[in-house]
Amino acid sequence: MRYWSRIIFTDETVMTLRPVDRRERVRRPRHKRFDRRFVLVKPKPYGDTQMFWGAINYRGAGAIIPVNGTINAESYLTILQQGIPQTVANLALHSFQLMDDNATPHRARIVEQYKELHGIRTLQWPANSPELNPLEDIWCLWKTRIRRRTPLNRVQLLNFAVQEWRNVTQNEIRVRIRSLPKRLAAVIAAKGYNTKY
Repeated sequence: MRYWSRIIFTDETVMTLRPVDRRERVRRPRHKRFDRRFVLVKPKPYGDTQMFWGAINYRGAGAIIPVNGTINAESYLTILQQGIPQTVANLALHSFQLMDDNATPHRARIVEQYKELHGIRTLQWPANSPELNPLEDIWCLWKTRIRRRTPLNRVQLLNFAVQEWRNVTQNEIRVRIRSLPKRLAAVIAAKGYNTKY
């Protein structure tokens, strides 16, 4: 955990005002829950959407930044310039390593130059890898809490999003980060396919 506790996990997510939440029943043989033949792909949401960039660390929730439009190299650089110093200051981090996925904007030349100039080391993460970022679980928890409050418009959505981000506890984050060794072992055992995580 000494290693994982130094990582700032970052990611983007999209929140919708009216998510698609149709549950579909799937019949499958016993002990085949994560067999790819019995897993359905989620439908896309509809309605007003808002993208967010967020960061977590073993010490707690870092920055949450609303993103307007799509993310390209320039907008991602702006997010990093705002989000990393804010996260480092809020969580009193002295040294860290950044985890972001291999999206094209994350590996753009201007982004890599910024990271190098500011001594930001990036965790090596394979392209097209299974989703192992513990922030994904926090996004799910966070979205559920926002939906319970039923925002009626984008302004309410933004307000609720910031409020609920502040309500994410350090323990909720730590539980997810502590599960990383088990997540990695499960993915290795499943040869990169679906696991319970």
